[in-house]
Amino acid sequence: MRERIIKSNPNISMPDLAKAGGRLWKTVNDEERNFYEQKAMEQKKEYNKQMAAFKAAKRNKNRIYATIIAPPDPDEDRDVEVCAGEATPHPVVVSPQPSTAVTP
Repeated sequence: MRERIIKSNPNISMPDLAKAGGRLWKTVNDEERNFYEQKAMEQKKEYNKQMAAFKAAKRNKNRIYATIIAPPDPDEDRDVEVCAGEATPHPVVVSPQPSTAVTP
């Protein structure tokens, strides 16, 4: 539908595009409406699946640099933090990031 509106009005603004889409949606018959609603449901399922994978990957990425320890090694120069946002009392050791300073 959006493509049809843009094709007939190439310089249409977003608010006018939304209004035209709403007017056009009111004129759509039930068969075509069901087609678009089914398509939207399929896309929403795919979005939810991808979002869950993204969030899991983000959580795992944040844990790459963190290791749960007990007790900390006194010979290593590391910062000890409590893992924010998680229900765990265990300390988390965050490996120091490589220095970007250039030594002569």
